[in-house]
Amino acid sequence: MSDKTTPGYDLFAPAPAAAPPRPGPAAPPGAPPLPRAGGQRTGDPRTTLPSAISAPDVRYRLPGWANALFSLVTVVLIAGLVIAVAIPMVKRHQLTSQWKNTTVAIPASFGGQSRQSVNQPQTMTQLTGDRFAKAEAGVYGKSALKLLLIVAARPRAAMSAQDQELARSQFVRGFAATSNGAKPKLTQVTNAGTLGGWFGCGPVSGVQVCLATDSGSMVAVIMGPSIKNPQSVALKARQATVTRS
Repeated sequence: MSDKTTPGYDLFAPAPAAAPPRPGPAAPPGAPPLPRAGGQRTGDPRTTLPSAISAPDVRYRLPGWANALFSLVTVVLIAGLVIAVAIPMVKRHQLTSQWKNTTVAIPASFGGQSRQSVNQPQTMTQLTGDRFAKAEAGVYGKSALKLLLIVAARPRAAMSAQDQELARSQFVRGFAATSNGAKPKLTQVTNAGTLGGWFGCGPVSGVQVCLATDSGSMVAVIMGPSIKNPQSVALKARQATVTRS
């Protein structure tokens, strides 16, 4: 069998080689290298061809003075909060400590006169209310004109300024209930003595009434009209009744 092929058509001849790629334009001498495709860098970052276009990363920043102002306001607010919480706690601790270190006891004698006990629990309750654990009273002197009565009580817990005001109001109401409605008009005195707290005096029905309160005690001194310097006498009576360690 003969091998016959069509002239010019050799089916078994090898395929012609592919033509080589044409070189691109050459860069002029001294010029930066040309970019290559695919987002690859050549030599100059300005000749980079990005593979995809992305949104610019824009971030807003406060100026320096605004940051400093914001920090200052934050510090002031935190400091104010700490002070608002700490001051009442410290004051409450001081009142509690003062209350724990306070002892109230009617003296056995005062002004050269021996104590005469007063056993009237209902009257004591009217004068002090239920805020106090125990109330005592003592009478000194035999003449009505120079008679002196001390009423003293220690509270169940430390009294704040508001608690002391309520205790004084209770005493005025109780005094009125036991003396035909006569209420003493107490005027605060600047000098409260070494024990501090609130101290005030006022006349009522021909007698002089002085009242003192602090976190750990309440002392009332009722004096006859012939007693001179009632404020000074009341301060001495309070000093003899209240002991603070």
